Amino acid sequence: MSNLTNRRAFVFRLDHRLPVCLDHSVIGVSWYQAERLDTIKDWTEFKNILRTAYPDPYAINERSLGNAGDSIWRFMYDMSVGDYAIVPADNVFYLAEIKGAPF
Repeated sequence: MSNLTNRRAFVFRLDHRLPVCLDHSVIGVSWYQAERLDTIKDWTEFKNILRTAYPDPYAINERSLGNAGDSIWRFMYDMSVGDYAIVPADNVFYLAEIKGAPF
């Protein structure tokens, strides 16, 4: 059994993606048009990839870009196998253990 004191918990609001995520035992953060995010370790370049993938200023502004970028960054680089994901949904919440690397 792993050391529980080293585990962290991350909250993900999956909204309309929840049924698919539950069916496939994955957490999906969307923003799928932004490629190579799993190879970029520079925050500015990371945000620029998001901005390039979603150029419509009505769809993404600096604030939403920062919020999305932060969530995706945590998903890609801060979570580790053994950490927990907490997913609130209506009047319940789901608790999951991270079992693999992001893809």
